[in-house]
Amino acid sequence: MSEENPYLRDLFNQEAESEESIDQAALDRILEEERPQFSAGFADRVMARLEQAPIVANIDDYLPRMFRWVAVGGMAAAIALLVITWYQQDSVSLDALTGIADLGLSDSFALNSF
Repeated sequence: MSEENPYLRDLFNQEAESEESIDQAALDRILEEERPQFSAGFADRVMARLEQAPIVANIDDYLPRMFRWVAVGGMAAAIALLVITWYQQDSVSLDALTGIADLGLSDSFALNSF
């Protein structure tokens, strides 16, 4: 097992610290050059427009739109289940839908024994 060289560890730490300071200085310079300039009163104008805007975030406005998609998805799932039942049981009766179409009298006695 090799031992850790303290000189290499210190050199590595110094290198990492210098890269961080270089990167930080470069980022600060880039941010200073690219800082957007806003005209006087910009924040006041934005806040005034936000106060005038109507508030639309109401659940009653979203429920009809959500219901439409939930209803369409539910109908698609129901149709898919009916097709699967028809394919597997060759019937869409209540017995086929509940899964008891192929059960006989002995099966019902076996179910009661549990």
